[in-house]
Amino acid sequence: MSSERARVADRVLLVPVGLLPVLAALAMGGVAPWARSAIFVVAAGIFAVWMLGRAASGRMVVERHPVWLFVLAFFGLAVLQLVPLPQSVLSTLQPGTAAAYARALPGGAEQTAARELSLCGSATSAELLRLTALALVFFVVLHAARTRGRILALVVALLALGSFEALYGFFERFSGRPTIFGFPHPYAGDAVCGTFLNKNHFAGLLEMIVPVGLGLVFALRSPRREATRQARATTPRPRVAASDRGPRRAARGWAPGPARAPAPETDRA
Repeated sequence: MSSERARVADRVLLVPVGLLPVLAALAMGGVAPWARSAIFVVAAGIFAVWMLGRAASGRMVVERHPVWLFVLAFFGLAVLQLVPLPQSVLSTLQPGTAAAYARALPGGAEQTAARELSLCGSATSAELLRLTALALVFFVVLHAARTRGRILALVVALLALGSFEALYGFFERFSGRPTIFGFPHPYAGDAVCGTFLNKNHFAGLLEMIVPVGLGLVFALRSPRREATRQARATTPRPRVAASDRGPRRAARGWAPGPARAPAPETDRA
């Protein structure tokens, strides 16, 4: 029963996981402050629902994977950017940052207060929150999408998003109306942007989705799958002789009924 609850929770969570990148892209690329906040809240909600589902099923198991080492190292490096360091350590690790502080702050090189590696701590914190939301979604996907059908559903959702963005971008570009769902696009110019305000974000989305499509093609035409299909197509099916049907039917639990007596012949007048 507990495993069944976990499977149901995983299937339900795949719906918001698949909709999250779609809605983020349709919301003008998700670059507005309200869109970023909404993405973080939805990602945190997905992770919370996954945790509650695992707790209710009694199976709180974290997948062991080498990728967690890289994720932790990356976030450790990001957090290090916000740690105030002494002037001597900062000059050793980042001489350019120390020189920038010396030029920008009153007192110049005589400043001895501890400073951060990041020149803009607020921007680094905001980016760290956004990456945390992505990491939470990645964590749920790694644990919920464990079957071929679930992975295929997420891949199809991403391919549908990429196809829509490309077609919509071409339509808006060549229709002579640079808008996003009727709203004027101030940065369109001569570029195809889809529903994104920044053309580089649009290009980045397609650059990530194209390898996903190629991976799906290679997976569907993998040597093992192709060999299995060809083997099934070329292997002749054995024919069952009439004399072998009786024993096979008996093995399946079929038994012949009682023999019928021949109908009596009637005399014709």
